[in-house]
Amino acid sequence: MFSVFGYFALLTPLLFLVIIALCVLTIWRAVTRPWRARAAPACERCGYAVVGLVSFECPECGGDLREIGIITPGMETKRRGSLAGALLAWTFLCLLVAGIAISLGSYLSVFGGQRTAPLQWSQWFTPNSGAYAQVEMELDTPSGFGTLDTIGLTLTHADKSTSVLTIDASTQTYTVDTPNAGEIAAVWGTDTIERWFTSVGLDTADESVKSEASELARYTDAILFQKHPLSSVNLNNFTSGQMTVTQWTGAIVSGNILGELLLAFSSLAIGLLLYILGIVWIVHRRLRPVREAKLPRKPAPPISPS
Repeated sequence: MFSVFGYFALLTPLLFLVIIALCVLTIWRAVTRPWRARAAPACERCGYAVVGLVSFECPECGGDLREIGIITPGMETKRRGSLAGALLAWTFLCLLVAGIAISLGSYLSVFGGQRTAPLQWSQWFTPNSGAYAQVEMELDTPSGFGTLDTIGLTLTHADKSTSVLTIDASTQTYTVDTPNAGEIAAVWGTDTIERWFTSVGLDTADESVKSEASELARYTDAILFQKHPLSSVNLNNFTSGQMTVTQWTGAIVSGNILGELLLAFSSLAIGLLLYILGIVWIVHRRLRPVREAKLPRKPAPPISPS
């Protein structure tokens, strides 16, 4: 069942596509002449060319041109849309593209630079049952965001003793290091956490402890599938702390700052140039029918009164 925010997330791309299409249509209508428009002044009713007529009566429809009017190419273009509307539509399109470019650049700057920076993510979970103190999860990403090497789960008992379960993300196997049983190796499964809890002395017959083991297993499964930490955590059986990230090898996360600045300024300059060129093109195309309508023509014979 989708929430309101879920529907909004699905409709947002469609809304942007509709807005982009409307902007393009606004610009196109403002800079192009209707395909039925005459190249010379014509009768408003039937479109018959009236240049050079010697009377106010249209030879095609018989209407009085003083009443029904005469349409010119410039008037046809102005009726399709305003120049201000076309410029606003072009400005919005440029701002939209700039926003997408900035978002993409920020993403690549943050996550693209981290691909060569090994990171360690850690988060703790306090159980609602109170059967043990907490569980701490550590994720090792050897090549930065988007990769996953191991998941380490450290269970701390009420007496401060610990048990560690380490999962190899590539082979989907795990090892358990318990104070009494030593190290145990096996293949990861959905019941691994529950069996681990049982092996360290927790009462998994207790529904609250069993629910905590099941929920922690599902959360770990999701991380193994995604190959990176989840963006948000909402667990029902735990109170979770904020996930922290540390750079555990001293590798430089950010790339060449000077190069990034030069790229940003050059992209800004190119964007401004394209924006200005677009405005010039829109104004030029918009005023062309008006200029053509104002070109000197051969004077028509004087119109005799009817």
